[in-house]
Amino acid sequence: MARVRRHRPSALLPLIAQASATYALQSSWQESPYRKYLPWALADAARVSLACGNEYRKNASEADLLRILDMHSQLEEPYIYDHDNDGDALARFMLRAAGEQMIYQEPVGRELARAAAMLTQTTGTREARCLRPGWEEELLGTSLSHYVGIAQLLWASAINCAG
Repeated sequence: MARVRRHRPSALLPLIAQASATYALQSSWQESPYRKYLPWALADAARVSLACGNEYRKNASEADLLRILDMHSQLEEPYIYDHDNDGDALARFMLRAAGEQMIYQEPVGRELARAAAMLTQTTGTREARCLRPGWEEELLGTSLSHYVGIAQLLWASAINCAG
């Protein structure tokens, strides 16, 4: 966390976005330098930078990002050293690792379409209090189908243009 906080978010986040788009396709991170550009490591660095970053720090370079990702890969796993109950320690480790890594194996387009279908084409058993007629225009400024289409277009553009 301290290593991420050394750098201005306005300098570090564009590097993270570019790296994320460059190595976004499944298994492309294996061609990244030293295999350090893992999607969950990039997401964690971005989260820390957004939550705890400070604009009164120094700029970041690609070497700084690589060092941050290297330090992330060297984090100690507290569950491995929990010797009280080895079965529970392994289960907790696997649960955390799965929650951290498996979400990056889901195709993005299907998730966006699923959200739109769930919010607009599914009828509930009770009357919705928040999803009243016109909620998407009020919240998003456009219909949900247009919003999802724009999100898919921006995602594809970011992937194809490396951020």
